[in-house]
Amino acid sequence: MHRVPAGGCAVKDMFGVEITEEQALAMKKQKRPTSRKAMVAARQARGVHPHNGLPLLAASGHTCGDCGHKREDLGGYSRHWYKCALTPGGGPATDIRVRWPACVKWIVP
Repeated sequence: MHRVPAGGCAVKDMFGVEITEEQALAMKKQKRPTSRKAMVAARQARGVHPHNGLPLLAASGHTCGDCGHKREDLGGYSRHWYKCALTPGGGPATDIRVRWPACVKWIVP
């Protein structure tokens, strides 16, 4: 038997810990994670590359598009995605944007 706390009904969170109903409602009202676009902007503002977390190449004007690590994966129906050869694997999480500023591992193509 579960005891009902004095503050309200017994509710369990995703880890099985009992919380009050008010705490559960407060958790539901929390803001969702920010968009990918906002995350990219925040990382660049901190001087960190949005894809790999490395420091940005300071004031060089280079981008991922003119880096030797950039590779292009061709998909069906005339689609293509740009990837960084420094990142293993595939999928949408490994895509880069050619306009992103270069990281410190930038090399001549």
